[in-house]
Order: sequence, then structure tokens, then C-alpha cells
Amino acid sequence: MRAAGHLAPLEEKVKRRAKVNYLLKHSNKFYRIDDEGNKVKEYEVDYDLLTEDEKEELDLLINNSTEEEFWELLQSLGDVEELVTLLETEEEANSLNNFVKIPVLGTIACGDPILAEENIESYRFEYPDNLPNGNLFFLKTKGDSMEPTIPDNCHVLIKVQEEVENGQIAAVRFVGENEVTLKRVKKQGNIILLIPDNPKYEAIIVTEDNPVSIIGKAVRYTVDL
Repeated sequence: MRAAGHLAPLEEKVKRRAKVNYLLKHSNKFYRIDDEGNKVKEYEVDYDLLTEDEKEELDLLINNSTEEEFWELLQSLGDVEELVTLLETEEEANSLNNFVKIPVLGTIACGDPILAEENIESYRFEYPDNLPNGNLFFLKTKGDSMEPTIPDNCHVLIKVQEEVENGQIAAVRFVGENEVTLKRVKKQGNIILLIPDNPKYEAIIVTEDNPVSIIGKAVRYTVDL
């Protein structure tokens, strides 16, 4: 922080980067799903919701503050040492530009399959260090058939691949239709079962009359608070 009397307004890109990093750091819970399809907590950020006054003050100060005023506000909100280091490190000065833009495609069924046009509804931004290699997209769940492993109304990160290991969770499309479902794939001889984790739902048996194609493997899900 500069000494009093030598303050300069924060550059717009620094204000923007600070806001994105601060809110991203405090806004989500992330979970990874392992190769057996079990939920493994990767990391969890418990978001202490700001009051409306704090949100308004944050926005106003980001847009109209001196450097000293800005840091004083962030420090009053707590847990900003890492953010301060990030913004003051030249190597990370362009960290905002290093976010990966991942498309959100349609709405994925986690109950009875529903029609899901595979079009981009929006985008989510993720740190590259938290991502697997390969082509990625998010699908939003609707329904509770994969609970307790994957909850309703969350974003599931899908890695594009045509096959998954036995017992893994995959995004599956019914051939000839736009129906997509998220289920655990189990192979028993020549039979493929799409199994929900919620016991109140029945498994779907894949047959020659009801073929499917695997779109990709579920990697983790994100819950917005």
C-alpha cells in the first residue's frame, strides 16, 4: 500500500480483477467426483454472505476509491492476504485474462430424461489449475435422481470423451434424439445400465431399440450459493 499523500486511483483493470477474484474466492463450493463416481470434496469456500450495505459499499468503493480506501474495505471484509499478494505480484497482474471460459450447454436431466438442445446458454469462468485436460463444458442438473452424489440445480463439469469406466458417472445422449441424462454407467456383459444414485428411481436398460452415446465423463459439480 502506498503511503498517505501518494495515493492514486486504482486502474480500471485492477479494480475489475480485484472484484472478480474476491467474489469468485467467496462465492462457490466445488467438489470433485473420483473415478469410481464417488463425491470427493476438492475444496470448499464457505461464503459469508455480505449484507446489502456491504455489497453496495464494495461496488461504490471499487468504482470510486483511492488505493488506500479500497484496501481498507477489503481488509474489513477479511481474508484478503492472498488477494493482496496476487494483485501486487507482477507475474499475476493479468490473472483475469487467464481464466478459462467454459460453455454451459442446455439443461441436463437428472430424473426422467428431458429434451435438451445442445446450445450454449451461458459461460462460466474457471481457474485453469482446477481443470482437467481436454474439451470441457458444463451442464445444469434438473432433478434429484443422482442425489446424494450430485444435487439438483447445480453445474456439472463434463470432460468430452466417448467412453467411461464401469461405474463412472457420464452424460449420455439417446441416439436419434436430443434427450440427455446424467447417470452412472454399468456394464453387465452386452447390457448397459444407466443407474441413478437415488434409490427411488429405476435404472434405464440400454437396448438396440434404445441406443445411447456417451458424451463425456462427469468430473465435478459446482454449487452456487
